[in-house]
Amino acid sequence: MILQTVQTGSGSQAQEKNLEGTFASNICIVGDGAEAIALAGLVSSNVAGQDAVAYIRLLGGVTPPHIELASAGLNSSMAPENADGTRKQAASRISSPVNIARYYPENEIQYSLKSRDVEECLDHANAVVISGPATAYSAIAKALAPYLTDGITIAIAGAPLLGAWQFGQELKNFRPELIVNLVELDWLFNHAQSSPDGVAVLGLRRRVNLSGRSRNEIRRALPLACTLSPGLLPASNMLERGFLDAESVVRPVFILSALLGSRIEALGDLSTLLNRSNLAMLAEIEQEISRLSFSYKCALADFARALREESYCQVNFEPQDIVDDEQCYEATLAEALVGISGEWFKGLDWSHRMAQEVLARYVSDHLVLLSDLARLANVPTPVLDGVISISSALLGFDLRNRARGLNHLNLSGLSQNELLELVNS
Repeated sequence: MILQTVQTGSGSQAQEKNLEGTFASNICIVGDGAEAIALAGLVSSNVAGQDAVAYIRLLGGVTPPHIELASAGLNSSMAPENADGTRKQAASRISSPVNIARYYPENEIQYSLKSRDVEECLDHANAVVISGPATAYSAIAKALAPYLTDGITIAIAGAPLLGAWQFGQELKNFRPELIVNLVELDWLFNHAQSSPDGVAVLGLRRRVNLSGRSRNEIRRALPLACTLSPGLLPASNMLERGFLDAESVVRPVFILSALLGSRIEALGDLSTLLNRSNLAMLAEIEQEISRLSFSYKCALADFARALREESYCQVNFEPQDIVDDEQCYEATLAEALVGISGEWFKGLDWSHRMAQEVLARYVSDHLVLLSDLARLANVPTPVLDGVISISSALLGFDLRNRARGLNHLNLSGLSQNELLELVNS
């Protein structure tokens, strides 16, 4: 794919510095393939027509794509077509009640540089966007650290719970004196696919939770975050953002259900996979996470509300009372899951190995850390722990030993109050 580029050099740099009446931001997007180009498309689209100018540089070769994109193939092109089979151009968009997709033709995505040279891409950059798995944070930090400047803003897209803290610790290993603003965001979209004349995005998020290591970092990073998503929903702290991440709990539960029932193909249509058992399991896990959230003084989890808002089923409604009317809640949750399933799993060529890889990633990146936080707060989470144990048995190794637990993040020696003070600074 050949994208339109803007030549760089002393002239363009002077233009960046001397723009009047606009805010010029030099953004380096770290990632490979369709992911990075889709992020560039989001930035280009969100700043269009505003008093902001973004100079985008794409840095590749530093981090692999996320596990879903690395292992999965989309079984059909996401780019819209005309009746004669040719690709539609700039005015084309894909939109339906279930699948929300956006197509960025090459002439709408402009970046000033695409390179694997870290120093070149970070030269004069005042913002960095990272798209990559948590397992690659150490490698990314090692590559970027020598060329980052004090005060630079770094946004980690698709970060797991406490992702900003983990990346900050990795940076300290290589540049202890470096001062940066670090924030973490939810997934901005589910899948991205290149086509001959652009890139298509499936599952563009309506709401994106945002947090940072401190409130000051969140405030400083908002201009950058708004260029990535107009649907920002700042959380009180990193723990709250993780507790509100319903998708990182719901997805592994249904992947586990598909694996146990030998129904991998059903992941493309959750309505055929839903049953009273996995709905009841999710309701119990939500209650456990709500008690955990309450213990850490965070907003309570509400899976049905979060998922329904994301899937456009209903907006601005009151959360259901799952204690007094369990059947009503399960029906609401089922409606939300059916509504959003197309954005999550539909269109992917699922295999048994791919499902195992995705399950391992979600459990080791998110669920084990939730379990560790629960033990620290003396909050029982038997159903959540059961999902971790069953997943470990199915995969053939203990996921806790390879997970992003408190010990892995160098937080195991803290008490609950000390951890709260840390994230509420």
